[in-house]
Amino acid sequence: MTELKHILPCAGFLLVIGACAGSAKQSASPQMREVAVAQERSQQNLAQAEEAQKDATKATERAAAAQAVVQRDQDKLSYDQQIARQEQAKAQQAQYRARQETQQATRETQQEQPKASRMLGAETQRVAKGVQTADGLVMQRRPGEVVIQPSNGNPMTFAISKTTKVRVEGRESSADRIQEGVEARVAYIPSRKGPMAISIVVEGANH
Repeated sequence: MTELKHILPCAGFLLVIGACAGSAKQSASPQMREVAVAQERSQQNLAQAEEAQKDATKATERAAAAQAVVQRDQDKLSYDQQIARQEQAKAQQAQYRARQETQQATRETQQEQPKASRMLGAETQRVAKGVQTADGLVMQRRPGEVVIQPSNGNPMTFAISKTTKVRVEGRESSADRIQEGVEARVAYIPSRKGPMAISIVVEGANH
């Protein structure tokens, strides 16, 4: 009987505790569900943040690559501009040298021209003073030369060139129109190769 007295209060106490625990479990379930939902949302937000971070990293890498391309193009442009400036400087130097050489050549030409004129005049006078004449009969006419028999002395052979002027009976003609046996006057200049005919005037021709 005494044991029952002790057992009954303890059983009642256990019943009270069980009731309290059941009541607590029922009252805690909605909170746990809210906590679970909050945790799930937090995980989703973290996953979204991680994806956003990945996208941001990729965008940063693409921006860095684009910036590298831009920097490379700028470096190439700077190099090309430097080369262009160097070539332009070379072209300006070449133009300057060309102008200097042209001016020098002009000065030398101006200095040499009077000298050349004087030399030409002296040569012209020398040739003019050396011109001689011979009259006689045309004995032979060969290609490039004609043989004249003066009234006194031995026959003379005169070389004929493209510059030799020929007149037959007062008209301009050519050396192949000179006939043998006609009277002719030859103006010539002596040379190392023999007399060079300057002009030949045929005073009469055989018909």
